[in-house]
Amino acid sequence: MHTTQADEVTATAALPSEPRILDTYALVFAYTLILLLPGLMLASTTSYKSYSPSFLLGVMGPFALGVVAVFMTDAPDPFKRRLLRAGVLLPIVSMTGVAVMFGSSIALVPLSPWIRVENFAALTIVAILILLIVLLPLPVAVFRRLRGPRSTHASVQSVLLVLAILLTLGVSAVMVRNAGMLGDYLRKDLLIYLVGAIGWYLPSFGLAAGFWRRLGIV
Repeated sequence: MHTTQADEVTATAALPSEPRILDTYALVFAYTLILLLPGLMLASTTSYKSYSPSFLLGVMGPFALGVVAVFMTDAPDPFKRRLLRAGVLLPIVSMTGVAVMFGSSIALVPLSPWIRVENFAALTIVAILILLIVLLPLPVAVFRRLRGPRSTHASVQSVLLVLAILLTLGVSAVMVRNAGMLGDYLRKDLLIYLVGAIGWYLPSFGLAAGFWRRLGIV
């Protein structure tokens, strides 16, 4: 089918100038979570609190690789431009993500006296609500890709997003019903890290990546 220059201009104008913040958030969340699982397996081969290169690579590497993977694959720009974007934004995203993570944790300090065993029922409801909020951008991102033009790229992203949703729900369900099951595969320190990543670290880095990418400075 022949496409006129006017059609191409109209199609280009219909596209957003920069990606949506929450769409990037969803991709960074999914890519990083999927990379984090083998990373934690690598970290589990080290001794407890060893902080060896293998341990640090396993727990920190997926956050850098997840952001880079999104910046390198989720754009039609030339390779050099995508590489420049990843190189410039990765340290900025890392610093901002850590700032968001610690800033939000400090903001919740006044609520710490309320976190007690007798409040478990209410805390469970709060945890479920937080989980739903954290996950909401992912099914939205899947829906946008299913509704849009069909492509291998969109299909791969959709599969990764759905896999991340299932992994998050699976880990959360096991933690609520039988936390000891995950203990058969991960040490206690790494299990705590995984739970913290789902509810805290991944959303912080996802929001940071979405914000800086939306600015379009690179």
